[in-house]
Amino acid sequence: MHRYPRAVLSAALAAWAAAAAPAGLFPENEIGLNAIYLPGTGLGDFDAYEQGYGLELSYRNWQAEPWGWALAAGMTRFAADNGSRAWGVGLDGDLTVFPFGGSVLFKLADTYSYTVTAEGGLRYAPAQSDLTIQAGRGRMDLDVDPALLGVLRLAAEWPIAARTRFTAGLGYQADILRGEVKAGDRPVHDSILESVSVSIGLRWSL
Repeated sequence: MHRYPRAVLSAALAAWAAAAAPAGLFPENEIGLNAIYLPGTGLGDFDAYEQGYGLELSYRNWQAEPWGWALAAGMTRFAADNGSRAWGVGLDGDLTVFPFGGSVLFKLADTYSYTVTAEGGLRYAPAQSDLTIQAGRGRMDLDVDPALLGVLRLAAEWPIAARTRFTAGLGYQADILRGEVKAGDRPVHDSILESVSVSIGLRWSL
């Protein structure tokens, strides 16, 4: 249950070590760290979560520029919508998701002062659930199966140092395969992680 946070920490330490490499060692490669805000998931009555917050660490390769590819891993936490009746009465707690996967990149604009990049990719998203729901006079724990997400993003970058750029972007994630929510062995509903997103972060050239 606790192996995913350790994996994210290990990836962050590896990224820090890579950032300390001599300038120009791998000119087509870069790493980035983004903070992501998701204002809400799902549509209408199927919305069982409120806002979510997350971090994503990514590696990008631009050897075929303007085309590129990326590998990414992160962690996102969604708070339960206490007023939602999508799964029953009295939903509480939060859901932590650990998405990882790959993307295809394309530079829409690339100038001395800014860069605009489009991204499309897939994320496999195992989850750690601390969600509970009212069951009679007590509460019942809910388990959430892994999901498969599709992501679309548009981001702009501005140089702030020789090898460092500030980035800000908008995105959208959709459920390709939804994770099933279970109370014990009994299916309750599907977990919907569909959401728009806003992100800011830093990116370093290697």
